[in-house]
Amino acid sequence: MHWGNWESMQDWWWVMALGMTAFWGLVIWAIVRVLGNRREQSPDDILRRRLAAGEITDDEYQRLRSALRS
Repeated sequence: MHWGNWESMQDWWWVMALGMTAFWGLVIWAIVRVLGNRREQSPDDILRRRLAAGEITDDEYQRLRSALRS
């Protein structure tokens, strides 16, 4: 009894290997991408973001920045 055409499947091993490599590469890329966005911000970065968002005025920014430097 013959259980399939295994001889032709032996020629497709490289396609499966390439598919698995691409899959795991995509998984690793996604993890690095998500974790890479979690870097710590410096106090200056936080102040600049708050100034850009309008949470603080320019005078407050200058005062807080000089307080951080001292």
